[in-house]
Amino acid sequence: MLTTFLMNIKDFRRPQAQKYKLHDVILFSIIAILCNAKSYRDIHRFIKVHFEDLTKDFSLLWVRPPAYTTIRNIIKGIDTLELEAAFRAYTQSLVNYYKNDEQWVQIAIDGKTLCKSFDHFNDKKALQKLMFFDVNEKLILGHIPISDKTNEIPAVQSLLEKLELTNQKLLLQDVESLSQSLSPCDTYVAKAEAGHGRIAKRTTKVYHQQIGEFILDEQWAAHLKTLVCVSRTYDIFNTKARCYEQRSETAWYVCNGKITAQSAAGYVLKHWGIENSNHYVRDVSLAEDDARIRNNSANMAILRSTAINILRKQKITNIKGELYLNSLCWKQLYTYPHLI
Repeated sequence: MLTTFLMNIKDFRRPQAQKYKLHDVILFSIIAILCNAKSYRDIHRFIKVHFEDLTKDFSLLWVRPPAYTTIRNIIKGIDTLELEAAFRAYTQSLVNYYKNDEQWVQIAIDGKTLCKSFDHFNDKKALQKLMFFDVNEKLILGHIPISDKTNEIPAVQSLLEKLELTNQKLLLQDVESLSQSLSPCDTYVAKAEAGHGRIAKRTTKVYHQQIGEFILDEQWAAHLKTLVCVSRTYDIFNTKARCYEQRSETAWYVCNGKITAQSAAGYVLKHWGIENSNHYVRDVSLAEDDARIRNNSANMAILRSTAINILRKQKITNIKGELYLNSLCWKQLYTYPHLI
């Protein structure tokens, strides 16, 4: 199944240099990553060790496995936009969007740095990617390159411009004015949570009424159905003073649907799934932060995302454990219906 999408990627090499088919190299690289490969050399070792089986199972005409440098040059030479397009098309085939209008699709957006992809010799900073993550399906939907971590907000704002929602300078002021004038339609007080040296208390309020009267920008007012206010109070334990210190904050959210306070609280918390189910997995299980790939490191990041999506579609919760099991018996990957 994956090969169908990989074959749409244009081969950048001269015909004389196409000894190894591009889509085969990409597919075997993803399979290697699913078997705990962390680098180009690991991918080469995987193909070399299992060359006989791969040749038989995929009807290869290769005389010998490709060298490590060949694999590296092929992967880094692929046009990133074409690889990203193939990744998005493949992911769309995996996504099971809900037909029930009451069940929303929640997408979290956050930036990720490939820490060791920098190249000081060529004055090149580490690669920054803005990632889109389906919280419910736990699938990575796409990547957008950004110049640095501080540019996450402008990158998202550029998307809002495409939606013709450009003016939001006074939005926060309007929202706060509404909350001071009206009582919330619904309130939800979550159970206090203790952990990591702190006690967290969250209160969520939602406002449905008279939004058009307070939100002056007609572009926003036309779409907004619910305003959400989340008040957080943290009792943080000070190890030096041996006592708890209190810190509080208030965050506002806008929504184009009518939801309850409890539902809103759940959506806000689920947003952090992109940190736990994506960023953490990439760094701990796939060792992305340790990958010393300086040239076109975005391509390897996309291959890692493909591997993660395949595992998530299999309902695998322990990614690190599954990678280890695959390395012991790699042919169990043939049972993955969305891979071969």
